[in-house]
Amino acid sequence: MLDAIRTACEAMRVLLATRQGAVHASTAAINQLKALSIAAPDDLRTELRRLSRSQQVTRCASLRDRSALSTEHRMTIRALRSTAQRVRHLQAEARELRTSSSSSSTNRHQNPWSYSASVQSRPHPA
Repeated sequence: MLDAIRTACEAMRVLLATRQGAVHASTAAINQLKALSIAAPDDLRTELRRLSRSQQVTRCASLRDRSALSTEHRMTIRALRSTAQRVRHLQAEARELRTSSSSSSTNRHQNPWSYSASVQSRPHPA
Protein backbone atom coordinates (compact mmCIF):
# COMPACT_ATOMS: atom_id res chain seq x y z
CA MET A 1 0.00 0.00 0.00
CA LEU A 2 2.80 2.40 0.91
CA ASP A 3 4.51 1.73 -2.43
CA ALA A 4 1.28 2.56 -4.27
CA ILE A 5 1.02 5.86 -2.41
CA ARG A 6 4.66 6.71 -3.16
CA THR A 7 4.15 5.84 -6.81
CA ALA A 8 1.04 8.02 -7.02
CA CYS A 9 2.82 10.92 -5.30
CA GLU A 10 5.82 10.63 -7.59
CA ALA A 11 3.57 10.51 -10.65
CA MET A 12 1.77 13.64 -9.44
CA ARG A 13 5.09 15.38 -8.74
CA VAL A 14 6.35 14.64 -12.24
CA LEU A 15 3.16 15.93 -13.87
CA LEU A 16 3.09 19.06 -11.72
CA ALA A 17 6.75 19.83 -12.43
CA THR A 18 6.18 19.40 -16.16
CA ARG A 19 3.10 21.62 -16.04
CA GLN A 20 5.02 24.25 -14.10
CA GLY A 21 7.67 24.22 -16.83
CA ALA A 22 5.00 24.77 -19.50
CA VAL A 23 3.48 27.64 -17.50
CA HIS A 24 6.88 29.31 -17.07
CA ALA A 25 7.70 28.90 -20.75
CA SER A 26 4.28 30.32 -21.69
CA THR A 27 4.89 33.35 -19.48
CA ALA A 28 8.28 33.90 -21.12
CA ALA A 29 6.71 33.62 -24.58
CA ILE A 30 3.98 36.13 -23.65
CA ASN A 31 6.66 38.54 -22.44
CA GLN A 32 8.50 38.07 -25.72
CA LEU A 33 5.29 38.71 -27.66
CA LYS A 34 4.75 41.95 -25.72
CA ALA A 35 8.33 43.07 -26.43
CA LEU A 36 7.95 42.28 -30.13
CA SER A 37 4.66 44.17 -30.33
CA ILE A 38 6.21 47.24 -28.69
CA ALA A 39 9.00 47.24 -31.26
CA ALA A 40 6.64 46.52 -34.19
CA PRO A 41 6.02 49.03 -36.98
CA ASP A 42 3.56 51.79 -36.00
CA ASP A 43 0.43 50.47 -37.72
CA LEU A 44 0.85 46.97 -36.33
CA ARG A 45 1.75 48.24 -32.85
CA THR A 46 -1.34 50.49 -32.83
CA GLU A 47 -3.58 47.59 -33.85
CA LEU A 48 -2.20 45.26 -31.16
CA ARG A 49 -2.14 47.86 -28.37
CA ARG A 50 -5.94 48.07 -28.16
CA LEU A 51 -6.39 44.28 -27.80
CA SER A 52 -6.43 42.19 -24.62
CA ARG A 53 -3.62 39.70 -24.11
CA SER A 54 -5.68 36.73 -25.33
CA GLN A 55 -6.87 38.75 -28.33
CA GLN A 56 -3.25 39.71 -29.10
CA VAL A 57 -2.22 36.05 -29.04
CA THR A 58 -5.10 35.11 -31.34
CA ARG A 59 -4.44 38.01 -33.71
CA CYS A 60 -0.68 37.46 -33.86
CA ALA A 61 -1.10 33.70 -34.42
CA SER A 62 -3.15 34.49 -37.52
CA LEU A 63 -0.92 37.24 -38.97
CA ARG A 64 0.24 36.72 -42.56
CA ASP A 65 3.07 38.52 -44.24
CA ARG A 66 2.72 40.03 -47.68
CA SER A 67 5.54 40.66 -50.12
CA ALA A 68 4.41 44.28 -50.50
CA LEU A 69 5.46 44.99 -46.90
CA SER A 70 8.96 46.04 -45.90
CA THR A 71 11.41 43.34 -44.84
CA GLU A 72 11.29 44.63 -41.25
CA HIS A 73 7.50 44.44 -41.20
CA ARG A 74 7.44 40.92 -42.69
CA MET A 75 10.05 39.61 -40.25
CA THR A 76 8.23 41.19 -37.31
CA ILE A 77 5.02 39.49 -38.45
CA ARG A 78 6.81 36.14 -38.68
CA ALA A 79 8.28 36.56 -35.20
CA LEU A 80 4.93 37.61 -33.72
CA ARG A 81 3.12 34.70 -35.39
CA SER A 82 5.70 32.14 -34.29
CA THR A 83 5.72 33.44 -30.71
CA ALA A 84 1.91 33.54 -30.49
CA GLN A 85 1.68 29.98 -31.79
CA ARG A 86 4.23 28.93 -29.14
CA VAL A 87 2.08 30.60 -26.45
CA ARG A 88 -0.98 28.71 -27.67
CA HIS A 89 0.87 25.39 -27.70
CA LEU A 90 2.31 25.87 -24.20
CA GLN A 91 -1.03 26.93 -22.75
CA ALA A 92 -2.71 23.87 -24.29
CA GLU A 93 0.06 21.68 -22.86
CA ALA A 94 -0.41 23.16 -19.38
CA ARG A 95 -4.18 22.58 -19.57
CA GLU A 96 -3.65 18.99 -20.71
CA LEU A 97 -1.20 18.30 -17.88
CA ARG A 98 -3.58 19.80 -15.34
CA THR A 99 -6.36 17.54 -16.63
CA SER A 100 -4.04 14.52 -16.57
CA SER A 101 -2.93 15.14 -13.02
CA SER A 102 -6.49 15.78 -11.86
CA SER A 103 -7.73 12.53 -13.36
CA SER A 104 -4.80 10.53 -11.95
CA SER A 105 -5.32 11.86 -8.42
CA THR A 106 -6.01 8.99 -6.04
CA ASN A 107 -8.44 11.08 -4.00
CA ARG A 108 -11.09 12.46 -6.35
CA HIS A 109 -12.46 14.80 -3.69
CA GLN A 110 -9.18 16.58 -2.99
CA ASN A 111 -7.94 19.35 -5.26
CA PRO A 112 -4.49 18.19 -6.50
CA TRP A 113 -3.37 21.80 -6.89
CA SER A 114 -3.87 22.56 -3.20
CA TYR A 115 -0.95 20.38 -2.16
CA SER A 116 1.30 20.77 -5.19
CA ALA A 117 3.99 22.67 -3.27
CA SER A 118 4.36 19.93 -0.65
CA VAL A 119 4.46 17.21 -3.31
CA GLN A 120 7.03 19.08 -5.39
CA SER A 121 9.33 19.75 -2.42
CA ARG A 122 9.26 16.12 -1.29
CA PRO A 123 12.64 14.41 -1.77
CA HIS A 124 12.85 11.68 -4.37
CA PRO A 125 12.48 8.23 -2.73
CA ALA A 126 15.62 6.13 -2.83
